[in-house]
Amino acid sequence: DFYERRIRRIIPALYFLLFFLIIYCYFFQSPYFAKDLSQSIFGSTIFAQNFLLMYEHTDYFNLDTDLKPLFHLWSLAIEEQFYLFFPLLFLIFFVFKKQKKFVILSFVLFFLSIFYYIIAPYFNEPSFVFYFTLTRIWEILFGCIIALKVKEKKYSKKITLLGLFLIFFSVILVNYSISDHYLRFIVIIGSGLVLIFSSNKGDLVSNILTNKLIVFIGLISYSAYLWHVPIYSIYRDMFTYDIPFINNLIILFITFIIASFSYLTIEKIFRKKKLVSRNLLFLFLPLPFLIFIFF
Repeated sequence: DFYERRIRRIIPALYFLLFFLIIYCYFFQSPYFAKDLSQSIFGSTIFAQNFLLMYEHTDYFNLDTDLKPLFHLWSLAIEEQFYLFFPLLFLIFFVFKKQKKFVILSFVLFFLSIFYYIIAPYFNEPSFVFYFTLTRIWEILFGCIIALKVKEKKYSKKITLLGLFLIFFSVILVNYSISDHYLRFIVIIGSGLVLIFSSNKGDLVSNILTNKLIVFIGLISYSAYLWHVPIYSIYRDMFTYDIPFINNLIILFITFIIASFSYLTIEKIFRKKKLVSRNLLFLFLPLPFLIFIFF
C-alpha cells in the first residue's frame, strides 16, 4: 500500500512531464542538447538522475545547468532510492518486533549520514557531495525521526516562530555567499521545529500555514517542482539567459497554471482508487517506462 501510494503520487505527473519533453526534444532541440536531455529522461525514469549528474561532474550552481530541463530531478532520485530501502528495513524490524531498535537504527543512520556529509568535502569533489545519496539522506531521516518519536505535539508559539524564522533566514543568507553546505542545517532544523511544535490553535504560524492560498500552493508543489526548471530552461534555450523582471513574473505565472493543471487533472485522478484501480495503475506504468528508456 505504501509503494502504491508513492507511485500514484509521483509517477503519473512525472510521466506527463517526460512525454512533453520528448516532444520538445525531438522537434525543437539541437542534436547536442537533445542528446543531453534524452540521457536525463533515461536517468529520471530509473531514478538515477543524481548519479548521471555525478558522472557528468555537473555543478548545480553553474550556468550550464540552466539549459538542463531535468537536472533538478536529482533530489527526486534520492528520495525514491531512500523509499526503496528504508521501508524494507522498517518491515524487517517490525516483523521481528524490534521497533525500539529500529528507532535507534534510524538515529544511527541519521548521524552517520551527517558525519559523512561533513567530512565528504575533504575527500571528494563538490558534485559528489551534493548529489550522492548517502550524503543527503540525513535530511529525509530527520523527518522520519520526527514521525517516529513525536507522539504528542506540545504547543509553543515561540519555538514555531523560531522554526519559521530559520527557514526564511536561510533564504536571506543565500544572497550573502554563505555556503549552502551549512545553510542546509538551518533550514532542516527550522522545518523540523515547525513540524513538531505547530498547532491548529489559531496562532500566527498556523494561520499562515492554513491559509487557503498557501495550502493550495502546497498541494500543487510537487507539480510546480517538476515543471519550474523545464519552463525556465526552455525559455533560456529559445530566447535568452537574461530574464527581465516582467518575463520572470510571466514564467512564474505559467508555472503556477501548468502545476495547477497537472495537480487537478493528473495527480488527483490517479490518487483516487475509484477512478484508477490498482490493476489499471500497474497496466498503465510499463508502456511509458519502456518508451522513455528506448527514447
